[in-house]
Amino acid sequence: MTSEELNEKLREIENRGAYSISELDRHGKMLPYVGWYWRDVDFATPAIRLGDCGSFKGFMEDNKWDHIEWSPSAEESADIVRLVHAVAEKPGPESLRALYNYIQGLKPPEDVVKEHAEFEARYSDMLNIPTIGF
Repeated sequence: MTSEELNEKLREIENRGAYSISELDRHGKMLPYVGWYWRDVDFATPAIRLGDCGSFKGFMEDNKWDHIEWSPSAEESADIVRLVHAVAEKPGPESLRALYNYIQGLKPPEDVVKEHAEFEARYSDMLNIPTIGF
């Protein structure tokens, strides 16, 4: 399957809502992605983007929230693509759980975590600006 076909299939699976991953239930998702809806992922290159939103890790094609973001290694990306193919070809609790568990086991590189913490520390005052109540 091409990247476009995979995205079409994943969007269809997500929108159908026929399966459940208990850790994602409260987020209204079946696939691990950060965002309000599935955004196309380029599965043809090893530059898959993942994010850690605090409660889970997932695909993150639009980082509006300044979460920790990284690209997994080429080997990890290949594993993810293999698992995505399994979900697309045989959607169900087992394939969805395998993809979810694999992504949750990945860790962002230490330099990415450090850079993100430094950014938050530097701009934390700006992020907590008091508002004027009317």
